[in-house]
Amino acid sequence: MPEIYLPDDLYERLGRLARPFEIPADVIQRLVDEKEDGQARQVPFCARPGHPRKPRPDSLRGAVTGRWEEAGRPKWDIEEAIRVCEDVDEEFQQAGKNPAPRFREGRSRGDTTYIRAFVYGYHFQWLNPR
Repeated sequence: MPEIYLPDDLYERLGRLARPFEIPADVIQRLVDEKEDGQARQVPFCARPGHPRKPRPDSLRGAVTGRWEEAGRPKWDIEEAIRVCEDVDEEFQQAGKNPAPRFREGRSRGDTTYIRAFVYGYHFQWLNPR
């Protein structure tokens, strides 16, 4: 199956259109169906087996998850997860990349409340899985 890579902000927009337990492919299918014939077709309520969501290594979430896996999958608390997210974002910034613009803006403003909510929103499996 071909893979589609989306910027984090577009992925978040897609997520706001999702129904409970829909995977991105189901949301896209529903939107395409609606556009083509004006009616939504029924999609499965639960994610189909064989469609795991793997974070992309070029995304903030994917790079942080990679660090966690390299560290032996420890039980990081929110403070450690925030620290790693900030470190990874700093590395992306030095490389001229910005895969999570809102996170970067919050970090540059020093908005710790926003950063904490943003990191919790990623639903890292060691912190607050779905």
